[in-house]
Amino acid sequence: MLNQAMHCPKPGSLSSRAMEWLHHFLEPPPRSSGFREERRHLPREPLQLEVCITPQNGRPFRTHTTNVSYNGLFVKLDRAPPPPGSILRLRFEPGSSPGPFEELVAVVTRTIPGETPGIGMEIIEGITPPKALLRFHALLSHHQQAA
Repeated sequence: MLNQAMHCPKPGSLSSRAMEWLHHFLEPPPRSSGFREERRHLPREPLQLEVCITPQNGRPFRTHTTNVSYNGLFVKLDRAPPPPGSILRLRFEPGSSPGPFEELVAVVTRTIPGETPGIGMEIIEGITPPKALLRFHALLSHHQQAA
């Protein structure tokens, strides 16, 4: 079961400046010709990491990644997925990363509804603390070298 008895830490709130930046960042893209275009800038690697996710105005929950890149990740859910554009705070669990891990801030870019829902997220570098990004990138490098 993904959402077990462990407790996720309380998240910080986003500043009004950060929210203004997000609204600008989340403007809908121009309509395309109808073909689904690959929007990832970096390839994703299959990697399972335990993560605590806190929606901006919701309760924290636990899940795991299925694939990860330096600028995004995909997780499976045991609940209905939040809509695209939702802002989430991510904290990797101690078993997934050595030592404490600062929160990453991400935006939902893709949702997969259905029997096994999931969400694709892009890490927002302008809001995520630089130290957290460095730790996240180091974690990915470590897992890639071990594979």
